[in-house]
Amino acid sequence: EVKEVKMRYKIDQHDYDVRIGQAVRFLKAGDKVKCTVIFRGREIQHTALAEVLLLRMAKDLEEKAEIQQEPKREGRNMIMFLTPRKTPLAKEKEAAAAAGKAVRTIETPRQAAAAAAAASEAAGE
Repeated sequence: EVKEVKMRYKIDQHDYDVRIGQAVRFLKAGDKVKCTVIFRGREIQHTALAEVLLLRMAKDLEEKAEIQQEPKREGRNMIMFLTPRKTPLAKEKEAAAAAGKAVRTIETPRQAAAAAAAASEAAGE
């Protein structure tokens, strides 16, 4: 079943924590979570802030959930789907390290930009 967590991009910290708690409860029950950021009026100009918020939420929930669908705009909303993890992330990382593979983790846009800069710098040397 798909459960929905709605918020605005200007959400306060306590309200954000409540939404995280709701999402954790839904994920523990085995449900998928649809995270929705609602825009009203001129707020639609701030889609980048909403994407950062959704990625932050995914990062905060990465122990319990994985991204099924990346954040995307759908009308006046931005949505992202999360699914419950079948195995805890720590066990997944240990198994991947033993197999010599990398585990995909969620990065914030700033971390992604830093990694891209480091990769281009290493390629240039």
